[in-house]
Amino acid sequence: MSGNLTNHIELQSFDLYNRIEQIHRQPTAAPENIRAKYILLYKVLEQACYELTAGVTFSFANLFSRLDYICKEKQIGRASCRERV
Repeated sequence: MSGNLTNHIELQSFDLYNRIEQIHRQPTAAPENIRAKYILLYKVLEQACYELTAGVTFSFANLFSRLDYICKEKQIGRASCRERV
């Protein structure tokens, strides 16, 4: 076996979708539940961004800079977002 093996598990898009759906289906009767949902959704976004930049050798200052890098690499911009709607 190679000594370069890591504990990294690649997530598939349906894994992230299922997690988002699971969060969405949780009840939202109280305001604190909405806050909890936002926190969980933020963690899903963060996880997806880390996954998409796992092979990048430089560091990012924050999640926004990481997301900005991903959008530029995948050529996702305002025009492409409008086309999808």
